[in-house]
Amino acid sequence: MLHHDKERVLVRLKGDGPKFYPKTALENMGFAPSGDYYLGFEIKDFTPVPSIDPNAYELERKGQQRFTPCFTTIDKIMATNE
Repeated sequence: MLHHDKERVLVRLKGDGPKFYPKTALENMGFAPSGDYYLGFEIKDFTPVPSIDPNAYELERKGQQRFTPCFTTIDKIMATNE
């Protein structure tokens, strides 16, 4: 799920998992990262996953920092949308 404040969209990712990116690689792609290292995911396509409301799920933030990533399973999202 991609999210920014209250805006959310659930998209499909490519199946080869996250990749590790140093700051310089992201800068070469046109980004302006503030940290030194990131995990990145390749998006299969930006078509939202049908029949799942990404706003029905409460994000589970682990950690105290504002930009702490949220991780969950599709099973938890599906249970919320049933």
